[in-house]
Amino acid sequence: MSIARPKAICAFQREIAMSTHDAARELPSSEPRDPVDLSAWLDGAEAVGWEDPKAVLNLPEFAGYRSVGRKNSGRVQRCKRLDLERSGDRLALLVGLARAAAEEIDIWVGVYPTGESSRLPEDLQLAILDEAGDTVMRAIAQRTESLQFEFGGRSGEQFQVKLALGEFSTLEGFVL
Repeated sequence: MSIARPKAICAFQREIAMSTHDAARELPSSEPRDPVDLSAWLDGAEAVGWEDPKAVLNLPEFAGYRSVGRKNSGRVQRCKRLDLERSGDRLALLVGLARAAAEEIDIWVGVYPTGESSRLPEDLQLAILDEAGDTVMRAIAQRTESLQFEFGGRSGEQFQVKLALGEFSTLEGFVL
């Protein structure tokens, strides 16, 4: 994947070693899953397991924002709830995208707390991996309210989002 205009939107970023376990399902993260088809989101398709961010997150930036795209609206974002059973932390993974120029698609990815805490668990790691599985962006929470990345891609490209906390992690694949 050729990542255009990468930009980390968090105050804390550093290189770290990622683990090989899936926190949400407690299975090895190497277990293949079908990637989520983001271009279908832009065409108004439903996304199993993904919700409107306003239903999951109580954040001012989502007030009045139409997050579930209609056919050909050109912009959509959705959330997936994640419960890290062993740590007791409840999180939401947010993925959004908007049509840019021609084949270009702007993408934003974020992770937010959804439980009782208003902050992410310390040492929670968010990483963006390219089609080859190489980490191209990485951030770590240190008393932060969220971690977010913005980048761009082209139709047909793939990327993965990896969340890790301690010895557990979850991996979600996407295709544009």
